[in-house]
Amino acid sequence: MKRRLQRLKAHLNSVNQLKSFPKWISPKGSVAVDRFGNRLGKGGGYGDMEIKHLLYEKSISHDTPIVTTVHELQIIESVPIEVHDQKINMIVTPKEITRIN
Repeated sequence: MKRRLQRLKAHLNSVNQLKSFPKWISPKGSVAVDRFGNRLGKGGGYGDMEIKHLLYEKSISHDTPIVTTVHELQIIESVPIEVHDQKINMIVTPKEITRIN
């Protein structure tokens, strides 16, 4: 995880976007994502519970980048969603960074 964060920070810095982010970034693993911020995790809702808990504890805010790193093939047209699902607001691939508002 630490190495993945280091690579993410290096990539963001290389495209001169790091200085516009808050100090905290919350990375989330994803099996698939769509460009609306929906993500499909590995099941069980643990990523969603973590986001809710961090928001509740005020460890992150709604402005905190909730980032997933995926390959371009993992970006699909529409991810099925459930009521408890929490959205991401940034997708990082080897070729691009997509912010989702």
